[in-house]
Amino acid sequence: MKKVIAMSREYGSGGREVGKLVSESLGIPFYDKDLLIEAAKRHNYDLGVLRAMDEKAHGGLLKNILITSDYFYGTNSEDPIFKVHDIIEKTIIALAQEGPCVIIGRCADHALYKKENLLRVFIYASSMEDKIRRAGAVDGVPREKAKAYILKVDKQRENYYRYITSAQWGDRTNYDAMLDSSALGYALCAHIVEEIYTRG
Repeated sequence: MKKVIAMSREYGSGGREVGKLVSESLGIPFYDKDLLIEAAKRHNYDLGVLRAMDEKAHGGLLKNILITSDYFYGTNSEDPIFKVHDIIEKTIIALAQEGPCVIIGRCADHALYKKENLLRVFIYASSMEDKIRRAGAVDGVPREKAKAYILKVDKQRENYYRYITSAQWGDRTNYDAMLDSSALGYALCAHIVEEIYTRG
């Protein structure tokens, strides 16, 4: 049986919703943004810094601020992006060791690549219109700005994934299943993931 589900997702694809449905149906914990809260608690680290770096490969001013933050914490890490991701990755590994769960994004598939019984899923949406509607409904993104915002967030996730893993985000060779929420809908995507999980 697959014990841990690492679910990557395009912005606006409903991957978070699919993950929640899977979690509720299987009765296992679900970690998305609350993963950062767990990481901050377990490693006594600034939650604001974790949120600022969440799935983003930064440079320039923010990176300099984070380097200064590392000086403040006494670590003086040369690359705060990897420093922050290391904290998140250790939290992901600890949660996976504690039991079955669904983990959204944060390169969880890479962090757990040595783990047996890992199910790696990528949720995407072939319809930009679907993504625009979800961006507005969930995050209040104005329709006229939604497409640009969606592309920006996906580019941030892609860059972060490549920066951390040296692999390509969304490459089918990195996943056990890739599901189109536009074609299948959230409920069917969740059902397919559950079927793979229980049969694996």
